[in-house]
Amino acid sequence: MEQVQVQFDKQGFALTSGYILVNICNSDGIYTHSEEQWISEGCGLAANAYLEQPPVAKQGFAVIWENDGWEYIADHRGETVYSTIDRQPIEIKELGDYLEDTTTIKPESDLAEWNGSAWIISEEKRLALLASQRQQVRDVINALRDNKTNGGVYVPAIDKWIDSDERAVRNLISVKATFDLFGDKKNIIWTCADNSNIHMTKDVMLHVWEAMQ
Repeated sequence: MEQVQVQFDKQGFALTSGYILVNICNSDGIYTHSEEQWISEGCGLAANAYLEQPPVAKQGFAVIWENDGWEYIADHRGETVYSTIDRQPIEIKELGDYLEDTTTIKPESDLAEWNGSAWIISEEKRLALLASQRQQVRDVINALRDNKTNGGVYVPAIDKWIDSDERAVRNLISVKATFDLFGDKKNIIWTCADNSNIHMTKDVMLHVWEAMQ
């Protein structure tokens, strides 16, 4: 449609009627689109409509009408950032720069701490986590061993579980008799409850015997 060059007076009212290309903002002043509008003589532009051409769209920015002109403003709406204080995710819903004390880098662990440029896990926390994980594994193993039908005892001195059923007791008595006759000269291999093998010495035998009592 052919446009008529509409002129406006100093108060912003049209001196003639016609179609004119205007640039539209939403209620927050953010540019949304351009369109042709009919302007009647003696009327002004519709609310949130401006004659000035907005700047070219730019990645990561919105264009807003502010201070009687178009301006770029950072636009991260829809992105997720993470608090550098408590690692909690925050969805950005407002225009503007990234919030203070946030980062776009996602922490990989609840133990991570922000050092100003990256998430790190301190050596103290890493060792504590490792110890906790090892204890959890031990607890699971111990629970399984406790449920063994033939029973078992834990021998702290060798950090092993030893079967304690009647057969195991008979075998231990036999080992004791061997040591009584020959001392530690015999090379005796003992199978533990987890199917690992240990070298059974007289001292080890005494620890096992004490644990079985």
